[in-house]
Amino acid sequence: NEFAMDRSLASMPEAAATQRREVLELRGKQEEQELEQMRRAQGGTKAEEQVGRTSGDANWREQRGELGANAEAKAKALELSEQGLACVSTGSS
Repeated sequence: NEFAMDRSLASMPEAAATQRREVLELRGKQEEQELEQMRRAQGGTKAEEQVGRTSGDANWREQRGELGANAEAKAKALELSEQGLACVSTGSS
């Protein structure tokens, strides 16, 4: 993340830090592009990947941001807490 990158570059001379930051930013963009290409090649995400974590205590998962990336994923993760993801991948609810 940005904070970790800035902190790691703080001890470097400014010219070297600027160059390193540019290299890291370019690398990050390239990795994002590769990831997006892989997602497209695989046909997007699977149904079970659209749901947050379903095991463990709901409060514990929520504190750690593991219920899903959006409200729909969170709701589905809570709904499936007792069943797990098996019903998602098979298409039944």
